[in-house]
Amino acid sequence: MSATDNNSNKGHSRKEQEILRAFLFEEKDKIKCALCHKLLPSQIMIAAHIKTRNKCSIEERIDLNIVMPVCEIGCDDLFEKGYLEIDGMGNILINNSKKITNELNAFMQQYENKKCLFCNDNTQAYFEFRNTLS
Repeated sequence: MSATDNNSNKGHSRKEQEILRAFLFEEKDKIKCALCHKLLPSQIMIAAHIKTRNKCSIEERIDLNIVMPVCEIGCDDLFEKGYLEIDGMGNILINNSKKITNELNAFMQQYENKKCLFCNDNTQAYFEFRNTLS
């Protein structure tokens, strides 16, 4: 366990998660998903780690650039499980090394020609690291 983890009688928690969520969602009823670009209720959004949290240093865990708002209606799982990748220019790419059914392929066409809204100079290294894991 690290300095950013917390154990309590309610279970294991991440100390920085509250700060990261506040940065992305505080006082916002709706927010645009960084991947599908849909404006959605903040209640169905995740503060998704760009660089996998368990690979982050303590400093990276509290860096506000380590997260992006991603919806729970598909984008979070697709990014988390490596079906979607972000290239150095911010383009959203389908990871062709994954097994993709026809139905999933049809769903993923919504990302064609889209850029990640959170890819910038401050986040690019995190996306590059993430792509080495796929």
